[in-house]
Amino acid sequence: MIKKWAMGLIVSASLLVYYPTFLAFLGSDDFIWLWFSADSLSLGHALTNDLALSKLRLVVNAYFYLLYQIFHLQAFWYHLASLGLHVFNSVLLYRILLRLTSDFRLSMVSALIFATHFALEESVFWVSAVSSLLVAGLGLISLWLLLKYAEKGSKVLLGMSYLALALALLSKEEAVLFPFILIIILKLAKPERPMTYGLKLLAVPFILSAVYLGLRIILSKPELVSSVIQLHPLAAISKLFYLVANLSFPVRWLQDSFPGWWQKMAEFHHAGFIYPVALIALALVILILKLHRKLSKRTMVVGLIFLFSSVVFMLFSGYGQRFVYVPALSFSVLAATLLLNWSKKLGRHAPVWLTILVLGLNFAVIQKRGAYWRQTGKETKKVLSQMGDILNNARADAKIFFTDLPGIWHHVYIFHLGYPQVVFLFYPEQSSKVTVVDTISGKLIQPESLVVYSYRNGKFERIR
Repeated sequence: MIKKWAMGLIVSASLLVYYPTFLAFLGSDDFIWLWFSADSLSLGHALTNDLALSKLRLVVNAYFYLLYQIFHLQAFWYHLASLGLHVFNSVLLYRILLRLTSDFRLSMVSALIFATHFALEESVFWVSAVSSLLVAGLGLISLWLLLKYAEKGSKVLLGMSYLALALALLSKEEAVLFPFILIIILKLAKPERPMTYGLKLLAVPFILSAVYLGLRIILSKPELVSSVIQLHPLAAISKLFYLVANLSFPVRWLQDSFPGWWQKMAEFHHAGFIYPVALIALALVILILKLHRKLSKRTMVVGLIFLFSSVVFMLFSGYGQRFVYVPALSFSVLAATLLLNWSKKLGRHAPVWLTILVLGLNFAVIQKRGAYWRQTGKETKKVLSQMGDILNNARADAKIFFTDLPGIWHHVYIFHLGYPQVVFLFYPEQSSKVTVVDTISGKLIQPESLVVYSYRNGKFERIR
């Protein structure tokens, strides 16, 4: 039975923990996505421009284009849309788990952990990370429709499931491995059906994934192909350790609070000692699960999907918290399973108090991190205001180059990318005054007439 109050609790917890996202601004890649949207004459143009064809994330291009047409540069609405997608994903996760396990407490606690998890900060706060929200949401929709088809046998539901998976592929390359995960979950839901049943149903998704991967490799520039898929075993182990660490501990809060200690950990990682540690940690996780006999086979398999979904992160993603969003779905189930089973030994009400403790930790970390996003947004607006003053007071034939812009502060993106798009977006009438300096062999080529402003100590200084 679906308990609507549980869904209300999940929504409320998401909003309570992640409301600071409404106070954030835009930064870095956001300006690139928005500039391509502003430069597109139509939706068709937005889906065929250089950015769309190089990344093949057509759903993300359409998303930014449509929001830009409605909200222009009002950051609040972009953040509201991102948080709305995250809330939707959390509620759908609850519904799917309830259908798979018939375990209300496991389903609700899993969804609550996911909805408030501190490691999802970047995915929710950074507008450009919406690709992670979209690929996860569309993957969940595909799974939900597939499970409904397995019950009702409607070809319409199956076709809609295929469509959702195709859109997930066009959101982010992580969806390439979704058919494998779907087969495992379908077998879990229908154990009486032979494996060939799932293979036949998912033949189309496998073909879609293969076609997408081929197109992505063909369309990507040679230097970017490695970002599509990586098969380096040591890098995969390192990524797995990064993934487990970020999902298990508030890594960014630790980096902010103990920078010296974290620097030593980084040196430890770069020295290569992290690989045996990662293997030992992985072995311990598997051993704990294997020895925990009280877990039902169904809930144990759902938790173990985390280990498989981690392949998504290891093969298709770089380092960055936005890449842990998809594995966080199954990690939340694993964490909830262990929490509920271990806490039973502590007393009748222990699961409730432990769940509240976890949610409290997530709340505290996100409030702390949210303050950095808010402060970074204020700094970005200050930079933009000073840029505007300089451009408005410059001669009509001036050629200006802004340099030394703040890039990343406390892991919050500002201008490490997105120049000069940010000027074209906010000051289109002055865009002719802004230039991009060419580089040859790492040396700047600056025309004699170029005026250069450097951002230092919170303000621009003319250095040429």
